[in-house]
Amino acid sequence: MDSTQWHTLDDRSEENLINRMGAIALIHQINLNKATLLRSCVSATYNFIGHDENLLTSSYKIRSEDSLKHQNLRMTASVSMNHKFGPRYSLRSGVMVNNLSYNLDIKSRNPFTSIFQQVNKGKGNSNMVQAFIEFRTDVTNNFFISGGFYFQYLSLNNHYAIEPRLAVHWQVSQKHALNFGYGLHSQLEDIGMYLVEIPVNPGISGQPNRNLNFDRSQHFVLGYDYSIRPDMRLKIETYYQYLYDIPVMPGSYFSMINSTGDYINDPLVNSGKGRNAGIDITFEKFLTKQFYTLITVSIFDSRYTGGDGIERNTRFNSNYVINLLGGKEWTIRKKNILGFNLKGTFTGGEYYIPIDLQKSIAQHREVLDETNAYVPRLPSFFYLDLTLTYRLNYRKVSGILAVQIKNLLNYQPDVGYLYDDYNQTIEPQKSLGILPLISYKIEF
Repeated sequence: MDSTQWHTLDDRSEENLINRMGAIALIHQINLNKATLLRSCVSATYNFIGHDENLLTSSYKIRSEDSLKHQNLRMTASVSMNHKFGPRYSLRSGVMVNNLSYNLDIKSRNPFTSIFQQVNKGKGNSNMVQAFIEFRTDVTNNFFISGGFYFQYLSLNNHYAIEPRLAVHWQVSQKHALNFGYGLHSQLEDIGMYLVEIPVNPGISGQPNRNLNFDRSQHFVLGYDYSIRPDMRLKIETYYQYLYDIPVMPGSYFSMINSTGDYINDPLVNSGKGRNAGIDITFEKFLTKQFYTLITVSIFDSRYTGGDGIERNTRFNSNYVINLLGGKEWTIRKKNILGFNLKGTFTGGEYYIPIDLQKSIAQHREVLDETNAYVPRLPSFFYLDLTLTYRLNYRKVSGILAVQIKNLLNYQPDVGYLYDDYNQTIEPQKSLGILPLISYKIEF
């Protein structure tokens, strides 16, 4: 292609993406007696992501810009037990052992030296042990309380967490119910973040994030259920979450609370905070008379404090999400079923970090305007999905043919922005347009 015809980065760049994944599990259940159920499970999950990005130079040579190879393997063994002490009391307990393996290799072109070099590299494994015990008592036929403790331990750095949980449910009447929940939750980041290695001296590498602790959050939930009729209900739930010990970069806006799977090799500390508050409203008509509908409305506010001590919008603070779903079925030839399903989603735009165009031009690379981190936001968007299904029922097997059209209206809002040094402009990144899918599933 003539370089004079290059108008965007896409005109002279190519990307290759490889994504492999697999999972296998073996589950065994046995009733030890009428009151006790024992369940055992062993499983393994594997994921590999390979991504290469190349650029065609003005001399028509292909130049490597980025190269990523990331592999994760998780092997798990667990055992749990459910026991009933009587009609009103029950106990659940269990333990799970996970082996987490990771291998990461990232190379990228240095924007200052233009040298294609190693950016992030590391591999290793660690074990995580999880256990829980939960007790439930039905105080009356309409009121129950359940509570317990969850435990997590990471052998990599000997950090552990003990998490209390509590849930209360009150069936006020046949149609009305109230519920309350509290929980302390701890979360492990991707194991690669703890094991990543960076050069300290020539020939010597260190793991700056090996000793990071769990992310933690306090969750409070208050809900109301209204059973309008047997096939229709309304549910309203309010919540508040206080997040703390979030990994952040000292003196920076950066926080893992905004991560979308980015690869980090900077030293982080567990001093970040965040808070989420919102209300979820759900109206549902179950599938009766071959028709169903579901409406969900979420209104929320999400804020965080980074390593610089400044409170900002989180990246995901879109403020609202509205989903409208509906479907109709028709019986064909007394045994087959034709289905029509429609889903609409209306969502507020996410916040982002703008690009400083003048500094980007001067330095010939993308430079972010960090003073305005998560101040501007992307536009709101509306997606409409259509699904048609046809189910063929036979004596011992069923086949389901499905045709989906994602983003039926072909709406392509901006989902981000990039700096193009060739044209010295900021280019919008568009979302994926209309996407047809077809599948066939066999059920035995």
